Amino acid sequence: MIVLGLVGVLGASLGIARLRSGPFVALFPGLFVVGSVLTWATVSGILLRAIARELPSTGVSAPRPWWGLSLGAANTLTLTRGWLVSLLAGFALSGQAEGPLSFMPGMLYAAAALSDRYDGILARRLGQVTALGRRLDVSMDALGLLVASLVGARWARLPAWYLVLGLAYYLFGIGLWARRRLGLPVHPERLRPYATARFFAGVQMVVCVAALFPVLSARWMAWVASAAMVPTLGLFARDWLIVIGRRQPIGSPER
Repeated sequence: MIVLGLVGVLGASLGIARLRSGPFVALFPGLFVVGSVLTWATVSGILLRAIARELPSTGVSAPRPWWGLSLGAANTLTLTRGWLVSLLAGFALSGQAEGPLSFMPGMLYAAAALSDRYDGILARRLGQVTALGRRLDVSMDALGLLVASLVGARWARLPAWYLVLGLAYYLFGIGLWARRRLGLPVHPERLRPYATARFFAGVQMVVCVAALFPVLSARWMAWVASAAMVPTLGLFARDWLIVIGRRQPIGSPER
């Protein structure tokens, strides 16, 4: 899956980059391919790390056990989201597109958002709901939001401060790591998947899709994105207080 994805990313990114010689856009092909390949390498690293964490619960202990671990259709769809995000990442390092090609970032992220909607449904219908799948889903959501916010800011379709939201998941993780290194208490087990968090995550996807399609004015999108990011940042702040023990979990868990 990793090798096939790499071949696909290389082929697709080279194909998109070659359009720089056409009438639509002036892209620098090397940067586009580098951005896409590096992002796919990140996706691959996320997958291997998630598998390594999952293996103890499966009882598998082979020299290279991840070779024989079936991902299933749902997780494959989640990785497809990572593949689409990898192609989107190429636009973060290239010049702004013009003409029909300017719609491609929006199309890529819209397809990624749709896959996020249906991989969970597929997992439940096929009985493939696993801890591995949950880890991959959360990681791909975070990576997708970061890349989309980078492209949106790079193309002046989103305000620069929206990148704070794109980085929030990773800053949260760095904060947990720092507290552990300092010997301070952390309680990530207290976090629960709340319906409100899922809802606002969907809101951010809609905002990014709308921003990446060059239809609405950049000024209007700046207002919308700024307003939409506030409640999501508030949820990150709430979760931070929970994991450091300053607040107890409240509300009804997502069903």
